[in-house]
Amino acid sequence: MYTVIRLTLVLVCLTGVLYLVIVKKKYKGDTAGRENIIDYFKERGAISIESGIRIKDLPIEIAKSNYLLLMVQDGTLVFKKGKYYLGEKTK
Repeated sequence: MYTVIRLTLVLVCLTGVLYLVIVKKKYKGDTAGRENIIDYFKERGAISIESGIRIKDLPIEIAKSNYLLLMVQDGTLVFKKGKYYLGEKTK
């Protein structure tokens, strides 16, 4: 019984890691998706925490995008106090 649980747990973890690798590879190859998000933030003037955009105020296609979290990870966007705004790399 424990063997079955362990194998299931290992398979779930490996599937998650594989998914992250695939999404990150797709993110690095797709500049159009990133550029659309950056352009949206530039149009709205979201360059500081005061002018940042809350997740509920983002369009659905941006809010549900996997790129949003990857852009925070690489410093393109900053997330503080419940708001997203452009990082130093994109100003």
